[in-house]
Amino acid sequence: MKKPLIGIVGKTFSLEIDTNVFWELTNINSHIRYSLIKNGADVLGILPQSEALKFNDQDEPDFTKLTNEDKTSLKRLLMLCDGIVFQGGLSSASYEEYLASLCYELDIPTLGICAGQSTMLRSINGSAKKHNNDKKHNQPALEYVHKIFINEKSNFYKIVKCKEMMVNSIHSYSPCDIKDYIVSAYDDDNNIEVVENPNKTFHLAMRFHPELLVDKDEKMNSIFKAFVEACKAKIKDNH
Repeated sequence: MKKPLIGIVGKTFSLEIDTNVFWELTNINSHIRYSLIKNGADVLGILPQSEALKFNDQDEPDFTKLTNEDKTSLKRLLMLCDGIVFQGGLSSASYEEYLASLCYELDIPTLGICAGQSTMLRSINGSAKKHNNDKKHNQPALEYVHKIFINEKSNFYKIVKCKEMMVNSIHSYSPCDIKDYIVSAYDDDNNIEVVENPNKTFHLAMRFHPELLVDKDEKMNSIFKAFVEACKAKIKDNH
């Protein structure tokens, strides 16, 4: 069977290479790319199409306006894909939110990781807020940081097949208004960790980073496996 083509939406950032000298870069996370290919997908990077070098640099709503031409170009790239990943990072840009709104409207299988979860929620007027426990939740050096507790009625439970699991934690924000999504898992501080929309083909977003543990933890790998399978099913539906 034809492999699904999954787009990873690029994340922009500034790299300081000398005092007041910056390179403006667009990142595709190779751990995500690897996780998708490992589970049977082809991968495409989707870059911002605006005539701009710098975009929003924090995980807050971005009020940068997109032109109609920007939107047309982004939609053309999106329609090449059978699924989309919104990756983690320190920011959430307007071009990402626009693409997420199209994924929601057109029911394109979508996976959001960390800041990608914020992007997906903001695209439908939901929100995320900065929490006050960075000592626990922003620990990039640790493979596992805390437990999450999983809603047994959720699709996420069907994917990972457990009531609780250990996850990593590399974030400072948590969802606070999830709109049409439901809570699939909380952490042990009662922060929302995973959300999904049960009325969509596959719309799942989490705060932790499963891509960092796919070769060690089958529950983490099962997230990408289920996502790729949903994208394959989308190919069938379109033929």
